[in-house]
Amino acid sequence: MDKLLEKFWKLEEPPKISEYSPEEEYCEDVYQKTTRRLSDGRYVVSLPFKPQYENGKGLGLSRMRACRQFFRNESSLCKKPEFKVIYDNVLEEYESLGHMTEVTQDDEGSSSFYLPHHAVIKPESSSTKVRVVFNASSRSTTGLSLNDTLYPGPILQNDLMLLIIRWRFYRYVFNGDVEKMYRQIWLNEDHTRFQRLVFRTDPKASLKNFELKTVTFGVNCAPFLAIRTLLQLASDVEKDLPLAAKILRRMMYVDDALAGAHELEVAIEARDQLVCALTSAGFSMRKWTSNEEQILQGLPPDHLLSEKLLEIEDESNAKTLGIRWNAKSDFFYFSVKPIQMKSNFTKREVLSIIASLFDPAGGPILSPPEPEIHEAPESILNRWQRVKALNQRLCLRWKEEYLKELTKRNKWKNPDDNVKVNDMVVVKEDNIPPNEWRLGRIVKVLPGVDQLVRVAEVKTERGLITRPVVKLVVLPSN
Repeated sequence: MDKLLEKFWKLEEPPKISEYSPEEEYCEDVYQKTTRRLSDGRYVVSLPFKPQYENGKGLGLSRMRACRQFFRNESSLCKKPEFKVIYDNVLEEYESLGHMTEVTQDDEGSSSFYLPHHAVIKPESSSTKVRVVFNASSRSTTGLSLNDTLYPGPILQNDLMLLIIRWRFYRYVFNGDVEKMYRQIWLNEDHTRFQRLVFRTDPKASLKNFELKTVTFGVNCAPFLAIRTLLQLASDVEKDLPLAAKILRRMMYVDDALAGAHELEVAIEARDQLVCALTSAGFSMRKWTSNEEQILQGLPPDHLLSEKLLEIEDESNAKTLGIRWNAKSDFFYFSVKPIQMKSNFTKREVLSIIASLFDPAGGPILSPPEPEIHEAPESILNRWQRVKALNQRLCLRWKEEYLKELTKRNKWKNPDDNVKVNDMVVVKEDNIPPNEWRLGRIVKVLPGVDQLVRVAEVKTERGLITRPVVKLVVLPSN
């Protein structure tokens, strides 16, 4: 009973501001000491390398793996020419805006890192049908990736549910996105060599090497650097633009602004101050929406989510942090597509249905609306019952397996200092078929260590090889 009461009171307590860990304090210290502002107002930040990996120490060669990923991605896109054009245009825009520059001399021998990249295609999207995804977790020849050498930094974004609830208290509200927020923040020129990539538009041409010069999505510390820069901007403009500083601190969720006021004049003034503050640092707000037409007046038409936003109710719909908002009627709702009934469902399709809605209060909504199946054949009814059973099973597994994994397991995840000669290990190989393992016995342990992987000479059934290895750990049967 005492434990139950303790849990109850903890649940009812307001959230507490957690103190920074030593690693998070280190990231904050690096940010404060190395961040500077250019004459045009833009910020320049540095990557928070772990002390033992300062300036990329320990990273091996990575270009070969990046090239292999590029060739696979290029081959796939060549089969879909319309998407290849979009993909190429995105990276060419990086170069035209100065966010990416060509490297004429490849000095991979000195410390550098190449980011593999590939396309994520969403044909149903109305705005971004093709996204370029950079993989900073790809490992170099020493077994280390760029993300392994960096601290991710503290979590700075506001609580999503509290942000939306606070937004609902205002009579006049507005919403917008910071356009290309990460790419408006320059990276320290000494660190751009860790954000290299290979690219070409013509499959018959030679590959070129480039460096990304801005904060890049896919690097684990990018969210920290971006949000921390907005907070720094809030401090820098607080004296002259107090309303903007308040929005930047309390009403932002990464690049989304959800702000408002009880008086129309204050809301308009807050909008103007926010635009002024962001512009001073090279940021720009786009996709403006509001429940009051006067707040949108004076903004460039191409900065609005829709020029007809408040004229036709059906068109005054915006997707805000995973949910839909009708600006004119001022209510939230979910857009649900009917579940197409068919004779067979795959597990992937079932999980897609379950995760099709996002609830800001708690992640995916695990109860999709049931289709009209009272007149469906019995076999389809049985299949849908299996879908519902899998739904319940997923909820149970989420609770019993995933949530427990959030607890740190230092015994399994920290480096094992006792890895030694004659240990049985799992050899990391890229081309091994799924569910197959290549085992070996360590002959010699080599330098180059990260949290999970070591490089060693290993004796296998195919002879002596040098590979990253994972020590074989036998887990309890339960």
